[in-house]
Amino acid sequence: MTLPTYATPLKRLADEIVAWNAAAGKFPGERAATLEELLNQEARVVEELKELIHAMAESDLTETLDAVCDIFVTASYYLALAKNMQVSIESCVVPPEEIETIQAQLAELAEQAENLPERSVAQMLDNPLIVKSLEVSLALVRDLPVDFIGAQQAVNDNNASKYVASEAVAQESVAHYAAKGEEVVAHASSYLGKPVFVLKRTSDDKIMKPVGFVSVELAPFIYAN
Repeated sequence: MTLPTYATPLKRLADEIVAWNAAAGKFPGERAATLEELLNQEARVVEELKELIHAMAESDLTETLDAVCDIFVTASYYLALAKNMQVSIESCVVPPEEIETIQAQLAELAEQAENLPERSVAQMLDNPLIVKSLEVSLALVRDLPVDFIGAQQAVNDNNASKYVASEAVAQESVAHYAAKGEEVVAHASSYLGKPVFVLKRTSDDKIMKPVGFVSVELAPFIYAN
């Protein structure tokens, strides 16, 4: 079976992730990322790294694919925040490795994540933990019977569906959360050139799901044996 190559569409998928964060008002744009922003994003990558290790230990292919997609989302966005011109998404595409080698690399990364020193913003901009996490996870899916590009596009599209074009749906969602005691505000924004409403919880600025949101299903992106 010939598996697809990933270098060509990765940049587009990563750009969609940046655009999604920009629509939510989270991407700093021309402003340099703060130390807090970089540390918080690094923590998200580490969380997904642990999920990948657990999924592989359980031999759960669907959850493994899900974890790699989440690592791509969090790690590629970290690179966008860091604005490190020496590292690109495409440069993180490396040849596949034996599963045992990848598992050993993941374990080493997890150990490193547990012992991270205090760092300055300048040190966070060149973060080998993020780069290696992306390299290893992409190497993994290149040698698994999965359609990673299709799955990642589905994840991106599913995240995009949290933004609604209809003001009526946005306000219905606000009322839905209000009935549960949560204050949510619908903010007018744009995503990939289209007007949308972004639902944000006022207590922590979290992006909330609209009424009728359907979670992504990744099982269709696993090849039949």
